[in-house]
Parts: sequence; C-alpha cells; structure tokens
Amino acid sequence: MNHSSNPPRKIKILIADDHAAFRRAFISMFSAAEAEFVECNDGYEAILQYIERRPDWVVLDFDMSPVDGLTATESIKKQFPEARVLLITMHLGEDIREAVAKAGGTAYVRKEHLTQARDIIRASPYLQP
Repeated sequence: MNHSSNPPRKIKILIADDHAAFRRAFISMFSAAEAEFVECNDGYEAILQYIERRPDWVVLDFDMSPVDGLTATESIKKQFPEARVLLITMHLGEDIREAVAKAGGTAYVRKEHLTQARDIIRASPYLQP
C-alpha cells in the first residue's frame, strides 16, 4: 500500500473574455502545475460552464457580448452563492466598485493591473475539504 501524500490540488479557474489573446495572457501567469483553466468567449458560456465544472474561481471580463461580466456574475451568484467571481475591467471609478459589489462579485481589478488578479486568486483558500 502506498501512503504517500497527494500532490496539492490545482486551482480550477474559469476565464471568460471575448479576446483569446487576453485569455492566453491571463493563463500564462499561472504554472501548469498550479492551475487548470476553462476558457469561455462570453458571459453566457461562462454561466453554462460554471454549472457544469464548478471552478474555484470565475474571472470575467466586464465588457462582453451578448452577456457581460456583471450579468453573468449576478446569474452565477444567484444560483451558487459560494462562487468566487473576479471581474476584470478597463474602467475606473466608484460606480464600478458598487456595480461589482451589487452583482455579488468577490473583487475586481483593472486590466493593466492583471497581476493583482493572480495574487487574489493565489491568496485565497481554494482547497475543499
């Protein structure tokens, strides 16, 4: 019988952005041993994939069509209050912070500060008992 300890579980991250280059850039900030990803093109796809995959984190672009990040956040959080959703935006302002909080988002970061998103995800406890 092998009693060796299991390796740490990878963080499961769902990322939805309508630009594949942005998704690749975000994914490249994590090592393959650290995280596994589900990629989506918009918020609608993210909602469906969340239901199926139940990731540890959802990373959503604020501006997507046909379903934007805020709408997707509201839908996911209504069905799964425990979901952790991080929104990524180019916008700045108190109205953005309020909109993210109202939708149930865990946090938001500006696209030019993407490493903050990585740090938030890495700092969170993601291992389920």
